[in-house]
Amino acid sequence: MSQKVTIQNPHRGRPEIDIAYQDKIWELMVDFGLEHKYSEVHSRIREWAKTKQAKQASWAPLFREEMWSHPPSKKSVQRYVERFRKHPPISLAKRKQFRYLDDMDFIGWEHSRTALDCLRFYLSKYDVRPPVGLVQWFCRIATARRSAIVDPHLDSVELHQIGLYAEVCWFRDLVAAVGKAVPNATKLELALAWETWRTGAADPSYVDAATKHGISPDDTLVEIRKDHLRLVTEMPIFMDTLGKSTHGSHKEA
Repeated sequence: MSQKVTIQNPHRGRPEIDIAYQDKIWELMVDFGLEHKYSEVHSRIREWAKTKQAKQASWAPLFREEMWSHPPSKKSVQRYVERFRKHPPISLAKRKQFRYLDDMDFIGWEHSRTALDCLRFYLSKYDVRPPVGLVQWFCRIATARRSAIVDPHLDSVELHQIGLYAEVCWFRDLVAAVGKAVPNATKLELALAWETWRTGAADPSYVDAATKHGISPDDTLVEIRKDHLRLVTEMPIFMDTLGKSTHGSHKEA
């Protein structure tokens, strides 16, 4: 099931560092206990940016740009560390790396098998431990899809689709966390409601509902601003899907 993306230019406003850097600062503070270590956060941010810059050659054209070569200054990092220490953008419980025994009270023990399938999928396929908030969305989407995940293998279409929808929802959470407009999720909502992976996007009742909501069956899964693309690079399924669906092109608003 192919997905598309519409890219919009950002509105000009108060200058802030890219939302991907903001999220990474908070992630480092949470996962490594660096609430007062500005220099360490800044050093890790610079190394992270270098890694991203080095990977660009292998990315789809949509994600190739030069901003990784200009990470935020030490002073800027300190400003955000101080801000997030007082006012966390998203709860520590959601932003920390997921660990099964420690975080299931937050996820819900009834979702144990799905949470473990999610952990296994990300550790095996991408060598990353997913954040709790993403695992939470993975479990929610699996429930919404009425999925038993009978095929837990890494190339499972069902695991990939659950992961894609979960990453889109997690992306919306992170965008909202830094005070930005949240991308509309109506296309995803209708796809889940009509189970388009079973019925197909040509289902007349789905087409009728989508049309009434101003959505074409071939419309985008989610609208995303151009200055939010760097945040997507932390979401492997979402990034891969956008790169394939847009073929490196995007709409400027």
